[in-house]
Amino acid sequence: MSRSLNHSSNKIVDVLIEDIPLKSDYPLYSFSVPVELEDEIDVGKRVFVPFGKGNRLKKGIVVNISEGRGDNLKNIFGLVSKYKIIDENGLRVLFKLKDKYYIPINSLLKKFIPLGKSKKGEEFIVLKDGYENKIKENEKRKIDCVNFILENDGSIKLNTLKKFFSTNLIKNLENRGIIEKIYKIEKEREITKKDYKNISLTKEEIKIPDKLIISGLNYVERWKYYVKKLDDVIKSGNKAKVIFPERIYVDDFYDFLPDEIKKFTYKVTGEFGKKIREDLFQGIEDGYVKLIIGTAFSLLLPLNEKLIIIDMEDRFRNVEELLNVNIYEIVSDYIERSDKKVIFGAYFPSLNLTLKAKRENIEIKKERLHLKNIKIIYNREDLLITPEIKNVINKNKDKKIFIFYPRKGYFTYFLCDECGYVEKCPNDGVPLTYFSEKNKLVCKICGFEKNLFDFCPVCGGITMKFTSPGTERVKERIKKIYKDRNVYQLDESITGGSKKKREEIEKEFMQKGDIIVGTNMILPLLRKVNDFIFVFLNIDFVLNFPEYDSFENVFYLIIRVLEESEIKNSKVFIQTKFPKNIIFESLNQKNPYLFLNEELKRRKESKFPPYAKYITIENFDLSYTESLKKIKDNEDEIYFEDNVVKIKTKNIDRYKEIFDKIKFNSRIIIKEF
Repeated sequence: MSRSLNHSSNKIVDVLIEDIPLKSDYPLYSFSVPVELEDEIDVGKRVFVPFGKGNRLKKGIVVNISEGRGDNLKNIFGLVSKYKIIDENGLRVLFKLKDKYYIPINSLLKKFIPLGKSKKGEEFIVLKDGYENKIKENEKRKIDCVNFILENDGSIKLNTLKKFFSTNLIKNLENRGIIEKIYKIEKEREITKKDYKNISLTKEEIKIPDKLIISGLNYVERWKYYVKKLDDVIKSGNKAKVIFPERIYVDDFYDFLPDEIKKFTYKVTGEFGKKIREDLFQGIEDGYVKLIIGTAFSLLLPLNEKLIIIDMEDRFRNVEELLNVNIYEIVSDYIERSDKKVIFGAYFPSLNLTLKAKRENIEIKKERLHLKNIKIIYNREDLLITPEIKNVINKNKDKKIFIFYPRKGYFTYFLCDECGYVEKCPNDGVPLTYFSEKNKLVCKICGFEKNLFDFCPVCGGITMKFTSPGTERVKERIKKIYKDRNVYQLDESITGGSKKKREEIEKEFMQKGDIIVGTNMILPLLRKVNDFIFVFLNIDFVLNFPEYDSFENVFYLIIRVLEESEIKNSKVFIQTKFPKNIIFESLNQKNPYLFLNEELKRRKESKFPPYAKYITIENFDLSYTESLKKIKDNEDEIYFEDNVVKIKTKNIDRYKEIFDKIKFNSRIIIKEF
């Protein structure tokens, strides 16, 4: 299909351009609708549009349709796909999140909408009728251009033409009516519609409150409950979504489903291809997709579902860091003004959800946590490996042993023993880590490398030394103690970000490994092992991170491992210098609410969420420093550290003008309940 200009209908559309440099808050542009597309256009569909002075072909999403003549507007050129990828409700949520959290709308699109690779549209240059009479004999270079197009059958890709002729020359020929730009759009792929037998329906309504929390059940027990509810939903003629924080659980839950539900189900993550995506949208349109299971990437798909299940709600904290917002708020905004119902499931709900449940009187289906497979070991002498942990490893030669150690490398710090100077990365300001294989100091963020040196650059001292061992050092120590064991290491310093390398290490450990030392990267392996031993060798390092929610992070990290240990009949050991910490006290007493109550009390005293909004601005433009100080209220607190700013406030609106100006070049992270 190819188009240049077309006769317009009486419809005007506002289009959200998907991929342009962000210079404004609303990358929305209005276009007229050609007559031939009048019946096909709809909110939530993707379209090709001419963009900018050069009418470059761009893709966008229709967000609004109005009646009116668009005589002075450019026409859209065609549909990227005939299917809606999001509905009005989903778009409303995205724009609401954008306004509240100062997140550029295009960033939200990439997190929530399955754009992926899709039908292509390309710009071509063709010769117009009568071109021979419009070009002069002395315009040799322009004649060469015309002849070049003729040699290519009178039509050539614009990008190809630009390789041989200047943009100004091409523009001159276009303005004089010698050539014109047309657009050729790839033909829609034919999809074979699936022939599903109709399911026998019951007329019973789904007996679930608008919001429900499932607490105290491990995920296998929760999944059994979900399957019953999903069966009810589908048999009542409705649809549902089940959302997980990680893809691995999407695959596991799909395998857990009975066959009679699987045949109506699609898995949706950020990694699915063009064919699967188009089949999915065809299935949504035809009505044979009754259930979508996926990551947050699939939450806003236009399924018109009745029930949404958010499982492992406490583990969406990683997603929150990426989106700057929490999953509870996204879902609450999404089900607003609808009859949708939502179930939040977690072994133990997040601090945020627990507080929301109390404030909003949300119903909780609660079971008491057993927490019987955990032991706290007091590291009174500050040893790397206490005798108690050595004894645990000695007694469990027939089991796979996981050792969690949250620091990469051989040693974490290279410092002067006389003045305390720590060698840091000149780019990122973080301490350089020593890696024995390279025999160099390396930045874990940007990869900057530096050779070792003997003299302190600050005081001239000669006692530069290593401190704070990392995973590489721990692995070496364990191999020396347990020479008959196969010991592996798994962290980013080993994999280098390579998925293939990570899978190779995991496979080898599962086949012949005894002990694995690593960071959070070892956690997914717990699903594959029964009767394991898990050791938190240095949980105190994470506990003492300089962030207000470090205790919360440690608590839910332990809860995640305990949930897996209950399912797999395994044991968990925590080595710590602070056994009286409220986290460990609450776990010993099998009452997690002790921790939550104490944590809320501490935050209230320190003016942290939920009692104030906590804002971190990364890559802050220092020219706005004085403006921030002038806006600051007496109760507000602002801290500056290099190009990072942290703000505690109860009224974020007073900073709106500055945030609007910096949000395209800075990362604004707003935390609140």
